Amino acid sequence: IEFSYRKSDILTHRDFLGAIMSCRVKREKIGEFSELIRPVVYHKLNWHTQKMLKLKTFKTSDVYYNPLTSKEKYTYEDGFKIVCEALSLLGEDYIASITKMKDTNKIDVFPNENKYNGAYKTGAYGKSPVVLTNFNGKFDDISTLAHELGHAMHSVYSDESQSLFNANYTIFLAEIAS
Repeated sequence: IEFSYRKSDILTHRDFLGAIMSCRVKREKIGEFSELIRPVVYHKLNWHTQKMLKLKTFKTSDVYYNPLTSKEKYTYEDGFKIVCEALSLLGEDYIASITKMKDTNKIDVFPNENKYNGAYKTGAYGKSPVVLTNFNGKFDDISTLAHELGHAMHSVYSDESQSLFNANYTIFLAEIAS
């Protein structure tokens, strides 16, 4: 396995296994999780690709379409709906929680003066997380929104199930959750 989070931060298979072991996750559980989630993720991805391309049927060759090269523009509302549809497999409570974040202005969506570039989640134990993005209407912005909401929900669930002293987690674990 080789994947990268940032171009300058490439992780090798050995690094990946080391990070898993540092989180005290049994190797066989990683395989079980991967096999469990893969069909669901691919099915959702293929369904959204078919919908985005307005295809009547989905062929194997359609998996090579890269939505990041699309020139199509999306409103924030449409992007948020796409995120909710894609994440609906995580349950109604999950969707209700991210919708509440949106409705209570816990998502700072658009670029403005003195705002940092990129996107991130911030917050403190026991408080609702805040997500900051720079949404410009590209499909990549929708993907980034979903990613940062994943971080936010990870913090929500961690805070709900752990004490202040145990709720923190490693960056590796944070990136898995998002």
